[in-house]
Amino acid sequence: MNIKISVKYQFQDITRALIIFCGILLILILMLFIPGLQGTTNGLEISAFIFLFVIGLNTFKENFGMFLQNGVSRKTIFAGKLLSTCAVCAIMAVALVVLSNVAKLGIGYRDIQLGTLYEILYTERMASISPVLVVLENLLLLFCCCFAFMMVGYFITIAYYRMDKHWKLLISVGLPVLCFVLLPIVDTVLGGVIFLSILRVLMFATGLQFGSPYICMLSALAVTAVFSGLSWLLMRRAVVKN
Repeated sequence: MNIKISVKYQFQDITRALIIFCGILLILILMLFIPGLQGTTNGLEISAFIFLFVIGLNTFKENFGMFLQNGVSRKTIFAGKLLSTCAVCAIMAVALVVLSNVAKLGIGYRDIQLGTLYEILYTERMASISPVLVVLENLLLLFCCCFAFMMVGYFITIAYYRMDKHWKLLISVGLPVLCFVLLPIVDTVLGGVIFLSILRVLMFATGLQFGSPYICMLSALAVTAVFSGLSWLLMRRAVVKN
């Protein structure tokens, strides 16, 4: 099985879920045309990121076992995964931009406010550049973020696949306790230093500190590269499990 077939199979494995998700978003957006609605919405991109994260969590075990049993190398599997993920994220980025514009048509004469991720984070920059550049930057930003979320999910599922039951239990229980119990307690004792440092890192990584979406793109690509590399290190020694 060559790389093209690997890409095609892994892409088609996600296509149905992608179509259903975009269809649901479209139905929700069309509801904005119903008279009398009012409110604020800015969750299109966030819902897409969560969706792709979950997709990443659920696209390893079955594909990995099927490919290995048919003599496909791990390199071909992983390369196919990266290329199919590129295609999925590109489609999702375009879909989000199109759906956002459709939504704006629906709210043009309603008491509803819609804010995209780009518009919320880089409002000042939008006023200083052309509309075409805004669209291009928005597409690139969405693509990079989608790729990052999907590869983080993919890494997590491979990591759990490689762990034994004791490690799975330890991580599943210990990590939430660390993040939501111990860390806030320690942060309170230290006078909020930890969360303030995290906020500063996020401000820098998202480009808010400089008003530049390109920093956010680079940060997302760095996350993608790190978790892609870690995923490959785990996959290269993984074996088929029942």
